[in-house]
Amino acid sequence: RDLMLENSFSCDDVAKIEIRTFHEAARLFSDMPQTTSQAQYSLAFAVAVMLRHGRIGPEHVQGAALGDKTIADLVQLVTVVEEDRHSARFPEGRWSDIVVELRGGLRLESGDVHARGGPEAPMESAEILKKFHFMTDVTLGQNRAEQIWQTGHRLLNDDTNFSELGDLVYPPVQSQ
Repeated sequence: RDLMLENSFSCDDVAKIEIRTFHEAARLFSDMPQTTSQAQYSLAFAVAVMLRHGRIGPEHVQGAALGDKTIADLVQLVTVVEEDRHSARFPEGRWSDIVVELRGGLRLESGDVHARGGPEAPMESAEILKKFHFMTDVTLGQNRAEQIWQTGHRLLNDDTNFSELGDLVYPPVQSQ
């Protein structure tokens, strides 16, 4: 993502991508996924979706999106390999580096980067809230998602019961 933003290229510009990462990440699913579970555990797929759409959302890891030919073609351009220096730093860090080769031969290198969102490369609170709404609003509705967010934060108070959050996440079934 950062390489795309810094260098203004699109998926049509990419000739190939090499992801060098730690052992556990290199062992993730590597082909075009056929299920949501496979999609969620595929670096090649995540990179292909990011290249194509500029983001990864719930709609990209389910249903018809798993049959997107453009994404499938992009997945074929991605190679994931284990890099010893990254494996040596796992689990304390989740390091990777990426080399993108554009059509025309230009090579772009990310340098060593941590996986975004973990303790090594945390997200700001505002980013977490934005991501939460991005991932939940379509399914839950903005109002219910916000109630879940607020109730989750209130769990830090002694007077909040977990059942309040449970009722929002799993609303009672209405009898007929």
